[in-house]
Amino acid sequence: MPKQAKKPVEEVETPKGDTIVEDEESLRDIKENLGLPDKRLFRVEEVAAYFGVAVSTIYLWKDNGILDHERYRGVIRIPREAIIKCRLNAKVNSAK
Repeated sequence: MPKQAKKPVEEVETPKGDTIVEDEESLRDIKENLGLPDKRLFRVEEVAAYFGVAVSTIYLWKDNGILDHERYRGVIRIPREAIIKCRLNAKVNSAK
C-alpha cells in the first residue's frame, strides 16, 4: 500500500515573514513535548517562568505583538496556542 503524503495543517509565520508549514504529526509531537500544563489560559508569571524570562519581558512581547493575549475580568491571560506559536517561532529563528 503506497504511503499517503502528509497534508499541511498549519502555517506559522516568523517575525521575519518566513512561513513554515507543519504537518499534523509534527504539530502533535511539538505540542506534546513543550512541557506546558494542560489548560487554556496562563498567567503572565507562568509564561515568564516557562520561557525563563522576566515578567516584564512577557509584557514587552505582548505590547510588541510577539505574544497574543486575552483579558479575562481585567487581567491579562496568555492562551496556550499563543505560547506554542511563540515557541515555534523561537525555534525557527534560532535554527537560522
